[in-house]
Amino acid sequence: MKDKRKPRAIHTIDETIIIENVNNLRGINDEEKEKRLKFSIRLNNLLEKKGISQKDFASDIDIADSSLSDYRRGLKKPNMTVLSKMANSLEVSTDYLAGLTELESINDNFKAIHRFTGLSDEALTNLKKIKELKSSPLSLKALDVLLSNDLSPQFFKYLGLYLFENFKSDDELLINVIGDKTGNSYGLSNNVINDAMFVRVQKMLMELKNNIDNEK
Repeated sequence: MKDKRKPRAIHTIDETIIIENVNNLRGINDEEKEKRLKFSIRLNNLLEKKGISQKDFASDIDIADSSLSDYRRGLKKPNMTVLSKMANSLEVSTDYLAGLTELESINDNFKAIHRFTGLSDEALTNLKKIKELKSSPLSLKALDVLLSNDLSPQFFKYLGLYLFENFKSDDELLINVIGDKTGNSYGLSNNVINDAMFVRVQKMLMELKNNIDNEK
């Protein structure tokens, strides 16, 4: 059910304050601190995204405004009952709100696919849209070919390098990909290396297209 409440101004809590509060907590280990930090940041982000004020949200889930303030600032964590009320009201999974998963969705199918693949909410939503896009069946076919072809592992490897890797001249990954046997990376700039990764991706797409044409 969509949230029909009109957006309201909500007091934003700076993440640096939350981080400082969580780091100063005693009696919990680093893993628990990380979960606490994720919980508080996600709670604040969801409230801001949905335009729900602290006062209204506290009233919705039947807790004191001061308690919600402590949760938002990372000073305390809710019990399972309160956490469940929060998640239901914000339309996310309790595991996501608690910092145990990266998937927001409460859809059981999405949860199962996320556990198997690690894909995000946005990726799974778009996959669903592609499947339902009857006017363009080639979209799903193209995606299926990209994922099922023998070139797929290498294709996504170089695509990932192109999109996300920030290479340095002494980077071990850079040496493996583009350096010589002595480990010399030739002093290439990051832009040149990114261009090289793009060319690899482009060549693999061309090879994939040739393979498809030859199978016809």
